[in-house]
Amino acid sequence: MNETLTAIAATLRGLLEQHCTDKIVKSAEAGVWCEPLWTALENAGVPLATAPERADGLGLGLAEAAFIARIAASHAAPAPVAETLLANWLWGQAQGGPLARVASVHIGDSHVHQTLKTGGGRSLTGVLNGIPWARHAGAVLLVLDDDEGSLLARVDPKGARTTPRANLADEPRDGLILEAAEVTAGNLARLPLPVEHVAAQLALMRAAQIVGAMETCVTLTIQYANERVQFGKPIARFQAIQHQIALMAELVAASGVVLEQAAATAADPARAPLIWTAKALASEAAGQIAAIAHQVYGAMGFTRECRLHLFTRRLWAWREECGNENHWNEKLGALAVRQGPEGLWPWIVGISPSGDAPATS
Repeated sequence: MNETLTAIAATLRGLLEQHCTDKIVKSAEAGVWCEPLWTALENAGVPLATAPERADGLGLGLAEAAFIARIAASHAAPAPVAETLLANWLWGQAQGGPLARVASVHIGDSHVHQTLKTGGGRSLTGVLNGIPWARHAGAVLLVLDDDEGSLLARVDPKGARTTPRANLADEPRDGLILEAAEVTAGNLARLPLPVEHVAAQLALMRAAQIVGAMETCVTLTIQYANERVQFGKPIARFQAIQHQIALMAELVAASGVVLEQAAATAADPARAPLIWTAKALASEAAGQIAAIAHQVYGAMGFTRECRLHLFTRRLWAWREECGNENHWNEKLGALAVRQGPEGLWPWIVGISPSGDAPATS
């Protein structure tokens, strides 16, 4: 970890410990926007960390964005940290200026009808579902595709009909209805990345959140196992419990290593299979981690008062979002088959950032 990330981590953890108490998180799950938390994040420069310097940002990359999202998720931060970081990075890659105080990203290609307007603008019509934090966002970046390539459209949700919805963790996943919504040329920008790679980058941010939440699940489970006494001794001293907690630690470590490798080259579409692997591994591990944690906790883990469910519900929600393990494993399997018998092993070893770039087609 370099000095920049060390400083970010120290500042962010202190801030989140203060503003992400169980009471605050549960209040957010009831629909309350946590303005004190977001203001504190803004004062620390977190939302704009990935924006270019010309937009008053720090110009950090996706590796740093994933690192920040991982820490935020480890505190169950009820705020669109991952979404705003990715939105600002994408808008910066498209040479856009300042974006919005709160932003989100959504792949809207097949769900949005585009009509070219005089002056280079677009009229957008369509029904979009599952947009993270749309009700609170000042801008939603829709990732579109046309004959010239990928296009970012900055849409103001307040100019459209928003349907409040939530995922299993009670995080906003809203619907957005666009009825000939006018997007001026100034709110459109060409993106030098294919749409499918932006979808992978969304998956990367979810994988980072999953790893962060899993880390906290392991910590909570170890703490509970040391406190819970059964048959005259803490259950952490029973070998069966020790084996299960060791498995949890193994899953988190493996997911974290692959995540860091994927994040390091996430801007490069040629490295997309690393992201697919990271999300598939994290999603699969999420289910196992949540199951083991609840087995150790027993009935206590299912009570509303217990902290554990603040993280396990997020794991269950995030493992399905941006493609679950089946989705990404299928893509990896299809790509592996296309390498042929002679190319399979070179392709496998080439997935590592230290090797040659793997074939992605």
